[in-house]
Amino acid sequence: MTTVGVIGLGKMGLPIAQNLMDRGLNVVGYRRSGTSDLTALGGTGAQSPADVASASDVLLSILPDVAALREVLLGSQGTMTKLRPGTVHVEMSTLDVAEKAALRDHVRSAGGDLLDCPISGTPAMVRPRAATTFVSGEKASVDAVREVLDAISGPWVYTGAFGTAARLKYVASLLVAQGAERQRDLAIRLAMGAGRGRVVRGRLGSYQRGLANARKARQKTGRTPSR
Repeated sequence: MTTVGVIGLGKMGLPIAQNLMDRGLNVVGYRRSGTSDLTALGGTGAQSPADVASASDVLLSILPDVAALREVLLGSQGTMTKLRPGTVHVEMSTLDVAEKAALRDHVRSAGGDLLDCPISGTPAMVRPRAATTFVSGEKASVDAVREVLDAISGPWVYTGAFGTAARLKYVASLLVAQGAERQRDLAIRLAMGAGRGRVVRGRLGSYQRGLANARKARQKTGRTPSR
């Protein structure tokens, strides 16, 4: 059975961890303030990111800023100190692409890989699988963690080269805020600027289904999706 290490068990990370467990995946998690919420749901708590890395087949993180991600990876108790060769890190925070890419290089130097996978949706949308995940990075690494991507929340879309997912996440936020149908052409133009116009067109149906779910959830919660 695959073990997923989840780092960042806040309003987004905890329901993601619960969804993973619902699909039969083991979850080991870490949060600076403690892991009692995770253990109450049946997960396993860890004392540090390093301990998560040593126990996990796949890593997943969703954090507030680049500084937090840097500490999780490169700190004295960071994942890099005990990373298993071949481990793929699904990084779901919405962060500066250049800074995240620099951290990906560190992971690669240790024999792993890191994917850019921001999620579009409110915390309330994650648990009922109404949030959409945008995935970018090496295709082989994406293929290796499909089981995890399928279990995170709602639909996920592969957008191509590393960083294109973050750009499309920004587009998604604009679409939900201003009306998806009227902004279709804008989405394609912006995505083409990231070099992935054909991918957006080819997967627009899947993406629009995710947006439809987002609109339904927004009507219930009265809130605009964000990270």
